[in-house]
Amino acid sequence: MSVVPFFKQSVARRAHLSLIILVPLLLCADRAFPWSQQGHVIIAQAAQTMLSNNVLKKVQSILNTNEMSSVALWADQVRQLMQFKSGPLVGNAEAQQFIIDHPDNDKWHFVNLPLNTFKYLYNGRFADPNDIVHVLTNCIAVLEGDSTFMTKPQALRVLIHMVGDIHQPLHVACGYYVPNGTGATLLKDPGDILNVEAHDRGGNSLRINGSENSKLHGFWDDNLVQGVDTTPGNKKMLQIVTNAVDTVNWKNSGSRYTWPAKWAKDAVLEAQMAYDGVTFGPASFKANGEVNHIHITLAGTYANDRRDQVTRQLAKAAFHLARLLNRIEWD
Repeated sequence: MSVVPFFKQSVARRAHLSLIILVPLLLCADRAFPWSQQGHVIIAQAAQTMLSNNVLKKVQSILNTNEMSSVALWADQVRQLMQFKSGPLVGNAEAQQFIIDHPDNDKWHFVNLPLNTFKYLYNGRFADPNDIVHVLTNCIAVLEGDSTFMTKPQALRVLIHMVGDIHQPLHVACGYYVPNGTGATLLKDPGDILNVEAHDRGGNSLRINGSENSKLHGFWDDNLVQGVDTTPGNKKMLQIVTNAVDTVNWKNSGSRYTWPAKWAKDAVLEAQMAYDGVTFGPASFKANGEVNHIHITLAGTYANDRRDQVTRQLAKAAFHLARLLNRIEWD
C-alpha cells in the first residue's frame, strides 16, 4: 500500500510531539518524556556510530552540529515551550514559528493501538493522519525533497526523536477497557473494542498502587531506563545498548516508507509483555466510557523482568534510526 498521499497534508492536519519536563514530574505527566532524557541521548549516540561516513557528513551538515544527540530532545523541548512557556527554547524564533505551523505537535509521539493489533493499517480505526507512523513517513518525505511539511533540519530533528518514541511500547499500544463492577475488563482484540476512546493513554491512566504520581507509562519512561545501567554517566550504558544490537534479525526489507508501520507492529508485541505482571484493581470511568484511572499493582519482579526488554528496545531504536538514515535518498 502506498503511503505517499499522507505526506502532503494541510497544516490543519499536522500533529504530535512529546514533552521534556523536570525529573520530579516524569512519573506523573501525561505521555511523559519517553525513554527519559538519557534514553533519547543514548539512542542518538548509538545510531551515530552506525552511520556511513557520507551520511554522517550529510546529517551533521543539515543539523549544523557534530552530535546527533544534541538535537535528540528538540521535539520535546518544543512541546515544553508550547504548553508551559518554559525550557531551553524560550525566545527561539524558529521554535515559536514551528508551533504556529504545527499547533497539534503535542500529539505526534504516539498511536493508540490495541494490544492484539497484528498490523498497522494507515486507514484503520485506531490510526490517525497525525499519529507517529504518519509523522515519521512525513519526515522521510521532507528529507528526500518530496514534501514541505517542515524544513529539513526540523524533519531530521523530529525523525531522530520519533524513531526513539516508536520503540517505546507504551507510545504505540495501550489497554482498552469496559467497566466491570468496581473494576475494569481489559480488551485486547480490536474487534471487541466499540469505544475507541476507552483506553489508558499508553498506561498514563494506570496508577501504580493507586498513586496519582506514579503511573505505568512514567515507570517505563524513567525507572526502567535507569535500571539498564545505574553507573553515573552514559558511557557504560552506551556500550550496553550498542552491544545489544542485532544487525541480522532487525533489518527491515521493502520501501523505507513502510518501516515505521513495521516498527509500530513490533512495538505492539513488546507492549503485550509490558502488561504482563500487571494486576488491575479499582477503576473509574467517565460518562462517555473513557477511562478516568485504574489502580494497578506490579509483580515484585516486574522491573527486573523488563530490563532486557528495555535494553533491546533502546538498541532496536538506535539500529533502525541508523539504518533509515543510511537508506534515505537525501535531497
